[in-house]
Amino acid sequence: MIEADPIELQACSEHLLALEHEIVGYVPHRDGDAVWGLWLVRRANPPLLVATEFFAVAFKFDVLGLSIQTGEQALNRAKENVPRLQAMVDEWRRLGAAFPPPAPLPTSLAPPETTVAWPFDRWSVDVLKRREWIVDPDAAPDDLFANGGPHLAPGETPPGTEHACTAATGLLFADSGRRLLIAARDMAEAPLVTQDQDLIERYVADCFAIPVRDYVRQLDL
Repeated sequence: MIEADPIELQACSEHLLALEHEIVGYVPHRDGDAVWGLWLVRRANPPLLVATEFFAVAFKFDVLGLSIQTGEQALNRAKENVPRLQAMVDEWRRLGAAFPPPAPLPTSLAPPETTVAWPFDRWSVDVLKRREWIVDPDAAPDDLFANGGPHLAPGETPPGTEHACTAATGLLFADSGRRLLIAARDMAEAPLVTQDQDLIERYVADCFAIPVRDYVRQLDL
């Protein structure tokens, strides 16, 4: 098994620590009918955009994580990526594929004025990390995906794993009786956002949780 470098949240310490006390509302980030992320509205500082990030770890092994940044930062990153995306489009066209031109970037990114009120007065924040892996079909157990599997403990990888890494994929907000999950989900452009406790239980079953302050300290951000 080849162990890849861990994938961490794409965020600075200031924004991660702000998740503990500054949030007053949230609202999806939309482009037309498509949802591309989630705005976390803060009391006195610019809102934070939570979006899905794709990481190409190895051949046919892509892992999803999260970025947390201001609209200005997200727009600057998008501008930096324009030459790379244009080169990809040009290469596809050279190979004969019909490819529309990339859409122009907006001049600014900001949430709409109407937001959903934050459901907590006081809350804790955990970073959720889990093992991501890809298996060799010829070496994996025949029953790996039987009965809703795989059934693995947090941190485990199944027999036949070719590549694996540990990835920070979610944020879990909680008070004494409620929870809200924001997490990357398989092959989806927008993060999962839910207060459905059954759905949260299924997601966190594969994860181990780290309080956000401990996470920042571990990474020395």
